[in-house]
Amino acid sequence: MADSTLVKRCAVNRTKRQAMQESAMVDVYAQRAVMKASRYIKLRTSTGSPEDIAFYRNHNPLRRTFLTPHPSHEYTAEYLEGFGGPLDRAVAREEPVLQDKLWSGWLVWKYQSRFLLADSAKSTFQPWDPAATPAIEAMKRLARSTSFWDKLSTHFSEENYHETTVMDNVANVKSLVQLMEEEIFSVLRPVIDKLISDKDQNKQRGAAELLAGLLGGSKNWPTDAQDRLWAWFTPKLDQILGANVKTDTLTIWSSFLEYILSNRDPRRVQPLVDWLVKKGLSVDFNSESSFEPIKMTFFIRTMIESLGWRFAPWAPAFLKVYWSQIGCEHDEVTSYIAEALVSFCKISWRPTPSQPLAEVFVRECASRPPDDDIMGLEHGYHLDALLNLVAEFPEMRENRLPGALAPRSPYDRKLMTRLQELNASSMFQYIIPMLPELFKAAELQDHDALARRSQTLLTALCGVTPPLSKLPDLLDVIFVTIRKSPSWRIRSNTLPMLQILYFRQAPIISEEMVVRIQDVLSECLSDEVVEDRFVREASRITLPSRNTPKYASELRRLHAAVLGVTALIDAFPYSVPSWLPELIGDVLSRHTYDPIPISTTVRKCATKFKETHQDTWHEDSLKFDEEQMSALATLLAGSSYYA
Repeated sequence: MADSTLVKRCAVNRTKRQAMQESAMVDVYAQRAVMKASRYIKLRTSTGSPEDIAFYRNHNPLRRTFLTPHPSHEYTAEYLEGFGGPLDRAVAREEPVLQDKLWSGWLVWKYQSRFLLADSAKSTFQPWDPAATPAIEAMKRLARSTSFWDKLSTHFSEENYHETTVMDNVANVKSLVQLMEEEIFSVLRPVIDKLISDKDQNKQRGAAELLAGLLGGSKNWPTDAQDRLWAWFTPKLDQILGANVKTDTLTIWSSFLEYILSNRDPRRVQPLVDWLVKKGLSVDFNSESSFEPIKMTFFIRTMIESLGWRFAPWAPAFLKVYWSQIGCEHDEVTSYIAEALVSFCKISWRPTPSQPLAEVFVRECASRPPDDDIMGLEHGYHLDALLNLVAEFPEMRENRLPGALAPRSPYDRKLMTRLQELNASSMFQYIIPMLPELFKAAELQDHDALARRSQTLLTALCGVTPPLSKLPDLLDVIFVTIRKSPSWRIRSNTLPMLQILYFRQAPIISEEMVVRIQDVLSECLSDEVVEDRFVREASRITLPSRNTPKYASELRRLHAAVLGVTALIDAFPYSVPSWLPELIGDVLSRHTYDPIPISTTVRKCATKFKETHQDTWHEDSLKFDEEQMSALATLLAGSSYYA
């Protein structure tokens, strides 16, 4: 009986899930039907022939396409600066100054598609195609009803798994807004106000979808109507993108910004851009709560990604602020700052043909010397600030906090931010000055994340072909590190990097540089080895009287050296290298009667040596002279080792 009840419940649940899935599919197709219908209406109204309709050729009456006048680098700079606003509306209605989608300009100029600003009172598209009147009236009857928007907003705000705005929902609202223009605003406004006032995640997503559709669909409204819309929306920005945003709604409002700013001239949404810039530049990065700086850096990142190189007018101001905060105490904030610094570098990157025209670029690629940087990879944006920071690293490294607090040191925070920013494929001019610090950071024992990131970047650096002009500089830094670094570990770990660079970049390494590599390797063969260090250290230390303050520290130093010597002996349990008898007879035997724990370590080493060499002693003993055999016997304290 119980099994039968369970089967029935499972069947009911499965039926409910199936019904919900079918209902969701019906919703999706219903919304897309509205989107398709409105698109066809717009197409039939704006096109001039059946052929245009068949090939979906949309003719926006405000679009103007023309060849770029006087293409030059000065023109490019003026073009980018123009996006900073404000827009002269009188000029924009007469001359095409708005540009939503980028067509050319970064590498070379071809042609541009620009737009006029809409009339102050006259609709851009209305009246619609007369044949579409029945469909338009049917949609208007629904869209004029408050109950329709209440039901739709309830549907948008239902609990689901979406953490961003749903594009189908946004596009559906946008389609209706385009058809009805400002007529729809009075009905939609109270619904949006209600959702905005509720901080629930799902309600906020519903509000974001309705707002995105409303603002997106109003692009070609008469400008007087747009002004009334923005006059209502702008005062709400502090609430919508300020107080209302929580951890669970951050991605929702970020996706809202991405939709509003992508493929759109920023001057069309000037109040929103002005608000983001003002808040982004004035945020307190070191406040007790990390969420506020996280939120604003997240929003600015979205703005940068959406606008691309059109963010150029604001980049210098943000660079100045973000650079001053690379040592911020909040890790997530520094990761966003690092991403922004990379974006600023990309935004500033410009190829350098004498004139930004395709034929000029192709001709100069063929005629310029091979080491000429026509792609502008070595533009060195903000390089002076980096060099100043690198000069400060040694002092900061000396003042690192001890132990577990080390990752919170200014040295660690600033270097970590820089490493998150650097990319081995395009930033050799930034990486090479930092190489000495990268080698040191890769050996840190108290900050694993920084050590791993440093090592990862060094590894990636080996696999990327550097610009020809940078290869000598790169190898020079490696040579200096191998020759002069006081750390044998750093020198040892740098050699494999040199090896990989040599074999991977052999075709572009000059004969002169090959000779220098051979010289460095030859010097390494005569480098002071670690065995000599242990022997010298053990030989030069003399224990003072037990009553002196230095006795304990000197005892530890001597014991450390003896441990190094015994480790070398233990490393050869079944053989006797030529240098080992001297190590036992002349170095280790001197410490047979030293204070504990040194004498204990020495006797344990001798006993272990006896055990591991017992079977082959008849051969191994021939490598010891008489004095060394006597010293070994003393170490073993009268055992029958020679019997």
